[in-house]
Amino acid sequence: MLVSAKASVKVHGSDRLCGNLIEQSIARLMHRHAVTRPEPSGAPTSDLVDVPSLLRLLIYAKAEVIERLEDATCAEMLDECVGHLLRTHRLSQDQLYQRALSLH
Repeated sequence: MLVSAKASVKVHGSDRLCGNLIEQSIARLMHRHAVTRPEPSGAPTSDLVDVPSLLRLLIYAKAEVIERLEDATCAEMLDECVGHLLRTHRLSQDQLYQRALSLH
């Protein structure tokens, strides 16, 4: 999930801050759970998402990191990325969820 998010961040403006935060989150989770990194193939282009979807994906990932993995530091990094993307792309919380609701 975070690999797809990182690829999408790169596509939507090459946001270094969020890219770095997501990469740190991935590395932290892999180290903490003794997971080895697969061959770097990147995310398939079908996994790339628009900015509102990317934000929802990061919010979901943050919830998973808190609830299932109990990693507050990683959650804080993802939260910082979400806040940064909201400010950078000038999206309000309402705009973020309005699109999600219109798709259902």
